[in-house]
Parts: sequence; structure tokens; C-alpha cells
Amino acid sequence: MKDEEYYNLLKSLDSPGYEASIDFDYGLAHHKFLNFVKELEEELQQSIKSYTGDEIQDAKFHSSFELPKDFLVDMVDINTKPPTLVFSNFGELVTLNNEEIVKSEKFSWLKKKLLNAGYIYIPTHISKEWWLNFFDYT
Repeated sequence: MKDEEYYNLLKSLDSPGYEASIDFDYGLAHHKFLNFVKELEEELQQSIKSYTGDEIQDAKFHSSFELPKDFLVDMVDINTKPPTLVFSNFGELVTLNNEEIVKSEKFSWLKKKLLNAGYIYIPTHISKEWWLNFFDYT
């Protein structure tokens, strides 16, 4: 997608004042997220630290997970907050904070996995402008 297409998509999904789109099905989104994480863990042969269910309250996202350390570029300070994928309550949107410290080959692989699972990855340079609308606590 081109940037303009992302912006148009976000504008079409924007619902100021709401935590989720009108057609959001939390149970379905939660189940899909758990299956996605399980598949990644099996393929990567490691556990993934995820947050979902009661761990997330009053938010415009339902789930998130931290990328494994081997996804990070080598020069990252050990105290740097791990990049986290955030799964929005709007239109299957997903974004990543700290995208710039993720290895490009791992990031490309992950984006393909997201696409194959039916998620729409929103690049960080776009999502940061829309963070409060789709990926933050209320």
C-alpha cells in the first residue's frame, strides 16, 4: 500500500470517542490473536511475551506482544524497550513501536505472517500520527 492508501483507510475507520469499531468482535479478535501467537511460537521455537484479555483494559487495542530479542539489530542497548506489535480494535490494524531497531529480514518475515493471517500492518511513520485513535489506552 502507498502512504495515501493507509491514510485513507485510517480516515475511514476513525471513530473518535470509541474504543472499538461498531462491528468489532472481541472474542473473535482475541481467538485470532492467540492462534497467531501460537503459530509464531511454534515456528520460532520460543515463547513470545504477549498481553491480552484482562491485562488490557480501557484501550483501543485488544492485544500486543513483544518481539523476541533475536529480532533486534545487534547494536541495541539491552535496556531499550522491546518493540511491541499492537493489535487494534479497528479493522484488523496492527502496528509496531520501535520499528527502526528490528532486523529488516525478520521484519519482512513478520509482515508476511501478519498479511497471511489477515492483518493490515500500518507502518510506524503513519501509525505514530494516528496512535491515539487506534493503538493507545483511552
